[in-house]
Amino acid sequence: MYRGFAISQRGASHIAKETPCQDAADYVVGDGYAVAAVSDGHGGEKYFRSACGSQFAVAETLRCLQEFLKNYGESLINTTKEGQHELLKHLSARIISAWQDEIKKHFANQPLAPHEQDICSKYDIPADFQSYFYGATLLYACITPDYSFASQIGDGACVFFDTDTHPGMPAELEDARLGFSLTTSLCDAAAIDNFRHHFISAAADPPWGLPKAVFLYTDGVVDSYERASFLAGFNRSVFDEMNKDEENTKAQLEHWLPELSAQGSQDDVSMAGVYRHDDAEGQEV
Repeated sequence: MYRGFAISQRGASHIAKETPCQDAADYVVGDGYAVAAVSDGHGGEKYFRSACGSQFAVAETLRCLQEFLKNYGESLINTTKEGQHELLKHLSARIISAWQDEIKKHFANQPLAPHEQDICSKYDIPADFQSYFYGATLLYACITPDYSFASQIGDGACVFFDTDTHPGMPAELEDARLGFSLTTSLCDAAAIDNFRHHFISAAADPPWGLPKAVFLYTDGVVDSYERASFLAGFNRSVFDEMNKDEENTKAQLEHWLPELSAQGSQDDVSMAGVYRHDDAEGQEV
């Protein structure tokens, strides 16, 4: 019934500088649900462990999502809009806490190296300000037979496909404060208040209904397109091709995304998605 994909490739500028990819992406398809996440580690010199930060963010998010669905899935169906928002806020808080726990363990095992200490001195950053070094954005999404939701902190894009497969970015996830290389982050002191959420219920939101797919992107992909061509062109093509030949489409994207980076943003490029798959006769499988 549900399928997913995740692709993360090093950007042209990172290849030129011989620096690692700071993005991460992954997905999980379970019994009656599918979840995905992408994270973009901050590229500035001050965030010298952000490649680890994005990996931790995606891994812990997928783990927390599965735990959340097991414990609170029924509650999401049987509560009010306000209750749904509070539950999603609780999930975001759990993800932040789990991410910080992974950072603490990593930092304990790998204290600051001399060159990292030099960066802290250069920018007057306290050596115990651990989460700052691992700063990253995060987007995650979930689809089930009864509801779908997505949450985001920082830049990047979340694209929903409605029942007629028209792609669009939910207004609830847009953050007018972002721009000019500024972004909110998991490492912010008020990170929990910077998450935005979008929730759709099959029972409460007809006739639009549940999405057929949710795609997540880091800004390296988004910044390589104009909005119209990104939505109507790239996203629709990916959706259609995934339903025709998933493995071939993944292979093409793995080849194409580095070229997209070179022609566009120069940044790391990552995407992940979950979707309801239709067979050749249009039936969900």
